[in-house]
Amino acid sequence: MKKCENCGMVYSDYSNFCTQCGQKLGQSDTVPQNPSGFTPETEAQTTPRQGYQGFNPVYSPGYQPSAHATGFSAPGKAAPNGEVMRKVRELGSSQLMLIFTIIWFAKVGLFVFARLFNPLSSSSSVFNLLNFLDIDGLNAVVFTYNEISSISTLINLIPTVLVGVGLVMTYLSAGDKTPSMSPSGLTIIKVIYIIEFIFKCIAIAFLLILSVAAIVGGNSEFIEDLIGYGYGDEIRIIGIILLVAVLIGGTCIVLFNVFVLGFLGSLTATIRSNVPQEKFASILSVLMFILGAFSALNLFGALQRLTFSPGSAFLSFVISASEVAVLILQGVLINKYKNIVRYGQ
Repeated sequence: MKKCENCGMVYSDYSNFCTQCGQKLGQSDTVPQNPSGFTPETEAQTTPRQGYQGFNPVYSPGYQPSAHATGFSAPGKAAPNGEVMRKVRELGSSQLMLIFTIIWFAKVGLFVFARLFNPLSSSSSVFNLLNFLDIDGLNAVVFTYNEISSISTLINLIPTVLVGVGLVMTYLSAGDKTPSMSPSGLTIIKVIYIIEFIFKCIAIAFLLILSVAAIVGGNSEFIEDLIGYGYGDEIRIIGIILLVAVLIGGTCIVLFNVFVLGFLGSLTATIRSNVPQEKFASILSVLMFILGAFSALNLFGALQRLTFSPGSAFLSFVISASEVAVLILQGVLINKYKNIVRYGQ
């Protein structure tokens, strides 16, 4: 037996250090020589003693455990997806989202009312251009277009109504008690925007072909039979103006729709996978604010017409105000979503 001279603890002959104070124990003459092939050195290597700092590296100053030595990996910075998704649902069911949805349908109703009871001429700029170029032969075509445009505008409102339905579904799904949101509403909105984007690309391609044809074939027999002889230069001017407008406007339309579809895709993926994404959210929110600022210019135009056409001007003012409100609210909602995903705010 061995006894610690420092604290008085008694140990077997095989103990080398005191487990209380780490004091080295004296060697005993009664220690058997290699009992059963076991040595004190083997014991020291296989069973480290607690309390002796020089033997066990865990008790050494400045020791940093490694993943291989301790059997676990140091925890990284975990993304709080649950908290982010909770805030996303709160935004989807917020009063701001409800106000946005209501104004969306109000804009549709006001537009239908304006078309049915107080139709506005959507071709005034075209008439002004024709009068400037003195092409009377196309007046009948423009008048026919003006009649058809009212009907086509009402038909074009169907996708807008479906987008509103998708907004309602998203708002209701975000506010229910189910464990996760349903992406059905956003899927409807995304499909509508994809279909509209396809038709817009077809329209842009058609206008490009038409503008090139006007520039190249201004003096063709077909043009002469349609509007009369001697208008080749005017047709070329129209073709050049149309080509420039289509190239600039078409590029802006394509880029804007790519941003919208990219954001809707990331938002749908967020709801389906519970992994927050915010693709194109920053640039899209800025574009919404810019479009809202430009749309606000229509408010001043409507106010200028109050003196000679109060009813029409007031209706135009209300419609323009609803369009501005929709764009601004879209920018605010997208920006709030971006802040939630990026910063958890």
